[in-house]
Amino acid sequence: FQDNDVFPGGRGRRLNAGDIVYSLSRLLDKKTSSSGAWIFNERVSGPEAFRAPDDSTFELRLLTPFHPVLGLLSMQYCSIVPHEAVEKYGKDFRSHPCGTGPFQLKSWEEGQDLILVKNKNYFEKDSAGNPLPYLDAVKISFFDNRATEFLLLQQGRLDFMNDIDPSFKDEVLNKKGELKKEWEGRIQLSKSPYLNTEYLGFVVDSSLSAV
Repeated sequence: FQDNDVFPGGRGRRLNAGDIVYSLSRLLDKKTSSSGAWIFNERVSGPEAFRAPDDSTFELRLLTPFHPVLGLLSMQYCSIVPHEAVEKYGKDFRSHPCGTGPFQLKSWEEGQDLILVKNKNYFEKDSAGNPLPYLDAVKISFFDNRATEFLLLQQGRLDFMNDIDPSFKDEVLNKKGELKKEWEGRIQLSKSPYLNTEYLGFVVDSSLSAV
């Protein structure tokens, strides 16, 4: 991977290939106990699979060719973090995220809400040259009850929700999974393909009493 100069320094230092090596090696470190360590299971020999010949070049050596690796590298587990921030905050690093994304963390009440504000140093622009993101801030609320979430959406107190509670499904969607006429113009339904595997397991050992 060659750097294409899209990451200016912003308020901090410039991102470099060494940060990538550090972040992915940290993913494999048992002390980190990352739930994303599976990404490289049986795909790399260890941290030595990640190399930075120079500040703008990152090399990844797989044990065998694996085409989906680019998709895996785009997952949140592989987010690039600066070693100095991890070392400074230690176990509290999760409350002090540091990166090059379009938003910055302003506040976080666990189990209640998360407020993100616009990163004025963000590097991307739209096709017309306008700086991104367009929004000044985003508030993400957490609810234990999806029915409550849907009611708040109806009241205009939420702008977006990721799913619909099954108890409201037949009220909102027809048998084809489309919005019913009475909901058209009130909400927008967005669909996307979803890869999922479901199965039933059968015990076939006839020596067991249950079989």
